[in-house]
Amino acid sequence: MAKVKTTPWNILDYLKTPEDMAGHLEAAFEEMALEECDPRLVVWIVKAIAEAKGLPQIPQELGLLTQDPPQFATVLKVIQALGLHLHVVPAQGSEEEAEIGATRA
Repeated sequence: MAKVKTTPWNILDYLKTPEDMAGHLEAAFEEMALEECDPRLVVWIVKAIAEAKGLPQIPQELGLLTQDPPQFATVLKVIQALGLHLHVVPAQGSEEEAEIGATRA
């Protein structure tokens, strides 16, 4: 049997542009919404984004790494300090979305 060659996976290889960073953060929040996901996933992504931007001290300075579970207000402060913001949209196929659309028609 042939040996399988593997290479180390590093999130920083996938956080090259602001769009990459925003997409990974958005995916982390979506994962939390769909499953009972550990909120530390978002913290991990935020820390990786800070490192990718050359600002690894930001999460620590704003207190993100000392909270377990992290406070949402602190997560928002760090996200803003990294030059990102959250954008909330209705869940696709949600009953509320269907009801709102029906009342506008």
